[in-house]
Amino acid sequence: MCSTWRSNASLPGLYSGNPTRRTHLPTAERLFKAFRGIFLSIIFLSGKTIYQLSPLSALQSQIISLLGLPLSIYGVLISDIPFSFP
Repeated sequence: MCSTWRSNASLPGLYSGNPTRRTHLPTAERLFKAFRGIFLSIIFLSGKTIYQLSPLSALQSQIISLLGLPLSIYGVLISDIPFSFP
């Protein structure tokens, strides 16, 4: 587990069969699975390129916060990663 994880935090929503089940020590696999379904849309329109990320769910926002990261880090993904297409 990441050393910045707040071990006293109890996180619900990581178990698909039991969404109310809480855990204090989620596995990396469960954390990564919580971020499935995020899409990056790239739209080319009138000479402009527009990037759009799916919005974060409440669970995803909570995970980012529990890792000690600001939620703004999610939006930075678009502005800091160079994209190039043929």
